[in-house]
Amino acid sequence: MNNNTISAPLVCFIVCDGGPAAHFAAFATNMFNQNQLQITIHATGPALNKLKDSNLPTGLQLRSFTIDESKREQQEQVARELIDSCLKEGARTIIVDIGNKFDALLQINSSKNNLNTDKVRFWCYYDNPEPYVPDQELNRLGINPSGIIGSLYNARNDELLEVRGMRIYCQFLQLPYTEQNPQIKSGPLEGKNSVSDVIGSDKELCLSIYLNLAAADGIPSLIKRTSIIDRYARYISYYYLTKQYQANIEQSNLKSNEVKKLLNSTAATHIVTEIKYGIHVIMIIKLCPDNESSFDELFKKLKTQLKNNTFEKVEYEETRARRDAGLSRQIPSRDGTRRDGTEILAVCGTGQINLLKRPAKFLSCIVITHCSAIILTLVNFSSYS
Repeated sequence: MNNNTISAPLVCFIVCDGGPAAHFAAFATNMFNQNQLQITIHATGPALNKLKDSNLPTGLQLRSFTIDESKREQQEQVARELIDSCLKEGARTIIVDIGNKFDALLQINSSKNNLNTDKVRFWCYYDNPEPYVPDQELNRLGINPSGIIGSLYNARNDELLEVRGMRIYCQFLQLPYTEQNPQIKSGPLEGKNSVSDVIGSDKELCLSIYLNLAAADGIPSLIKRTSIIDRYARYISYYYLTKQYQANIEQSNLKSNEVKKLLNSTAATHIVTEIKYGIHVIMIIKLCPDNESSFDELFKKLKTQLKNNTFEKVEYEETRARRDAGLSRQIPSRDGTRRDGTEILAVCGTGQINLLKRPAKFLSCIVITHCSAIILTLVNFSSYS
């Protein structure tokens, strides 16, 4: 390199996992030697150890950072500090790897900085040399209700393709006894890494949503709402399968030439071979500190009633007093704020649940109605080519 590297553009790499570390070392070395760029690599864990043994050229900076996987607040602080450090030093390009939950926090913090894309580029590196995702079978939360058996799926961006799918015979599957009863969970959100731990979605889909590769409507839209997790946040989840359809691959007689034609003409990597239908509801409420215990008891009672499918009318003293006084029930205003101070921050889906108890603040009430697709099973095209 010549002596003008001080004024050369800065490229920052941020890496956690050992897998892409060797690639980042090769990229950084080549960019440093050939393109007259300043290079700084921020690394931790296995990636840091591998980079130390990579014989990086003199002048290329390797900096370490530490994250505590059990403390989300510490991870968020480190993510902010890393992005701020890169920007303050004048980085023109920031490159991170994909595959670690911490990488999603980096993306979130870069979005909060409202980066001017004309001046700063933020790139995510996917360490996968294959032209398709190599897993033979994937399970995905149904983020798009339009999917049917035979629909084409692009696993790189986690999206159903808006093209005609394959014609596949399907058959109805009898649900086992264990799935004929609703799965009901409730409790505090504190201690969860993200709402995805409650939803049960896979990390690949979570990353796609974090990185804005996949649109998130309904329940998956909660995945990016990390700020709602604290000691006063509570959730209740109702998951009930009603029916399941599966492709009959043998009867459909998928031909390799047909599969290759689709691969060449579309961005498809997988095909939908199984869909489970049912009801999936998640409600998240943020409580006021002086009413934690009363709402925890209410959640326990509601969970029992949902499980046994037995409900009884419960009136709060405040509600009864309003009724006896002849006052009309509370109706949310257009901005979502009720007259009694309860704030409905977000209501998604086709349903809405209102609690009249004053201390509750709604963060999200997500309802996916009966017969919405809640689970997709996708088979890789490579199995038939």
